[in-house]
Parts: sequence; C-alpha cells; structure tokens
Amino acid sequence: MPLIDSREERVEAWLEAAPRDWILVGLAEGNVGYQTLEKYIESDKAVEKERYDDGRISFFGKGKIPGNFLLSVAYDSAAASGKDPQELLATNNVDDYYSVYADESLFENEAQSAKKLYVKIEREQFYALFGDFQTGMNNTDLSRYNRTLNGVKSEYKDQYIEANIFAAETALANLREEIAGLGVTGPYNLKRRNIVRNSEQVTIEVRDRFQTGKVITSTNLSRGNDYDINYELGVVRFRDPVAVRDPQLNPLFIVVDYETRDEREAAMIAGGRAEISTADDRIEAGLSYVSEDNKGSEAELGGVDLKIDITESIELRSEYAKSDNVNSKGADAWSVKLKQEEGKLTSSAYATKIGSGFGVGQQNTSELGSRKYGAETRWRFNEKYDISASLDSQEQRSTGSINRQADVRARRTGEKAALQLGYRLAESEAEDSAVSRSELVDVGASYQLLPSLRVDASSEFSLNKKDEAELFPSRNTVGADWRISNTASVYAI
Repeated sequence: MPLIDSREERVEAWLEAAPRDWILVGLAEGNVGYQTLEKYIESDKAVEKERYDDGRISFFGKGKIPGNFLLSVAYDSAAASGKDPQELLATNNVDDYYSVYADESLFENEAQSAKKLYVKIEREQFYALFGDFQTGMNNTDLSRYNRTLNGVKSEYKDQYIEANIFAAETALANLREEIAGLGVTGPYNLKRRNIVRNSEQVTIEVRDRFQTGKVITSTNLSRGNDYDINYELGVVRFRDPVAVRDPQLNPLFIVVDYETRDEREAAMIAGGRAEISTADDRIEAGLSYVSEDNKGSEAELGGVDLKIDITESIELRSEYAKSDNVNSKGADAWSVKLKQEEGKLTSSAYATKIGSGFGVGQQNTSELGSRKYGAETRWRFNEKYDISASLDSQEQRSTGSINRQADVRARRTGEKAALQLGYRLAESEAEDSAVSRSELVDVGASYQLLPSLRVDASSEFSLNKKDEAELFPSRNTVGADWRISNTASVYAI
C-alpha cells in the first residue's frame, strides 16, 4: 500500500468463509437389462451375457461441520481413476451450462479432480484437500518447484509460520521449455505431444541482453485470452506476436511448464516448504524439499533460504540448495543478494553459483553451470533526471567462457519526451583464446506525438575498429507504438 510520503507498507488480512447451510446436488442413473438369443441364431460374444447393468452416481456437497470447519466433497463414478490423467484442473464451458448472459455473475470451478473423488476441508488459515492442485513453490529461485498434479495438498499460514506440503502418485513427466520469440503469433512447437490438459503454465520473459540470467519482466499468460494450445500435437499459438526483442533490444523468451503422459510406472512425488518469520517480519527463514521417485529418473532437491532486513533500507537475501538426480549427484547452488533503497539512491549487489546438472528440471537451462557476480547503483536527481552504473561478470564453467561488462548511463524523462545517453565496456574471454573487447556508446530518444502514438529511435555504435567489434556490433533502430484501443496496440521496429 503506497503512503503519502512515498513509503510502502504491506497490510495482510485473513479471509474466512462465512458460515452457511449445507448444499447438496447430485444425480443417480442406471439401467438393468436381460437379453437372450433365439435358438439357431449364431452367438455373439458381445451378447453372451444374459443380464447386464450399468449406471452413474455423481454429487457435490458443501457445508459446515463440527470444529468450525468447512467441508467440500464431490464424487463422480464415471470419472477416470488412472495415474496418468488426460486432464487436470478441468473447467466447465460456461456456454454449455449457463444460458443467461450480460449479467455480472461470477463463474468459478470448484471440486476439480482428475479422479472420482474430491475432498477439501478448510478453516481460517488452514486447508487440506484431495484433488487437483498446483504445488505453488515459487517463493525462491533455487528451490522453485511448480507442477500441476492430482493428490493430497495442505497449507497453513499465520503471522509467524507458513507451511505447504503435498504428495501425489503419478506417471506424468514434467517439462520446462524455453523458446525464443520469433516475431510471429506461431506456431511454436513443444518437444512433447500428448500434453495433459490445463497443466501448462505459460510465461513471457524479457531477459537482459547483456546479463542472461537477469529477467527484466515476467508476464504470466492465460489460455483463451492470450494463447491457444493444441494438447495432442504440442503446438502453442498466441493472440499477439511474440517479438524477437523489445525496444531496448532485450530478447523475449516463451517459457512453458507442462505435464505430459509418459511410458513409465507411477511413483510417489512429495515435497513441501516451511517459512518462519519474526513478529516485525525483519527476519524470514525458509526450508524446501522435493522428492521424485519415478524409476530411472529419481531426483531429490533440498534448500534453505534467509531474508534479513538489516535496516529499514537495506535487505539481504541468501539461498542454498542441493540436488541429486540421475545425471548429477550432489550438485549444489547458492546465491546472495544485497539491496539498498534510501531516498534518491538505490543500490544492489549479487553473487550466484549454479552447478552443472543442478535441480529437478525447474531451472533455466542457460543458467546451469554458471557463476555470476555484479553490482548496480542508481541516483535520481529529481523526477526527470537520473544516472546509473553497473558492473557484471559471468563465467560459464561448461565452456570456460567469461563475459564481463561495465555500464554507465544518464536519463532524462519528461511528460512527452525521454532521452538517454550511455557508455558500455564489454569483454568476452573464451577458453584458450584471446579476449574480445567492445566499447559502445548508445543514444536513445522517445517522443509522444499523439495521445495514441509514440515514436522512438536509438543508435548504438562501437568505438572499436570494424574487425574488433564482433562482440557487440553497431545497431540503429526506429520504432513506433500506436495504441488502437484500450485492449489493442501495434508496435513496429
């Protein structure tokens, strides 16, 4: 919550479901028959059985139970019961079941389960369920674990403690793919077919072109609104083109996490995370653990993390994690980040090391086997003028390459016009080869010609000789952004 003096405060409110009477809806249907064959008619195996019967029982109920708990339960005898479901987090088509339009009713999907049974019990800051769920372990970078599964999950949170545990028996395999934007809506082909419906999580990431591990922006997309996917063929198409680069020439990547049916035996996947904090939230400590027991691809991941507000303006974050998998035993990773925000000055420093083969398939592949460190500072003179400087180094241990860069730039931002002037020194050193060095100067400008039309131009030229500028050659760009409506815009570069 932003305050008058530009400070921000976090306000937490606990929501509790209101007491309600029980609701119960359901259906039961079936038929019983008797069949026989007249004499001399050739027998068919399909009708050899004289008596037959089939049917279905389906119901949903929700209401308060003793102990001030709220219980939701659903059962459908016609649902599948295998360990490699065709669909997770199933949704109903509103047009098929709801024929009243143009009102403000909210449509929600409850009791989502790929199996016959769904049960959820909840009270205040606690719930436990059996059904479909997302693991939701995304509070850290190194111990991140995002999957969509069917099984048991429980969460608890109060002022000091937050805990999340889950377990599922499944034959599904999880994949994480990174696809570079091509400037088109699609098709973008995934590596696997037969994707489990509704299991995908699609994100568009803009990554710094000089610091490959730095994600400038990350946008989660919604199926139907932002993209469509063919689950059988593994093909994704977007409503808007995914650009190759943004106006600052940073590359765009499509990141897709999804579950796919695999030819393997079902096995147990379990894990969880626990956090504890002080009353003033100055110190937070966390512990994460994940175990995958699929035969031939067993994996284990454990991690710890710590956040300390040293002062009101200085924050320290650190993580350490270690993993075992079929490709690497005992691979580890760590990171330390220090951030300071006080008045007009903002500064940060970081150091990160990720071992080759680390993780359980949830890390960006470009970051495996890397070691990085750097620092950045920015001073705002006023609302219009600021100056910044940064220093970064990245070593890719698998190839022996080292990239270093230093950057200084000044900006002027107004209501209609924006100007930028920068200088960058970059070095690249490959194993057993000479050091490549580039010096760059970039100038950029942007102007709002009309309320719906903005134009920008930039020039980045090398101070090196032509044969020495291979690392970052000169670039010139001109672009325009035309906002057609509140929901549509066209950008050309």
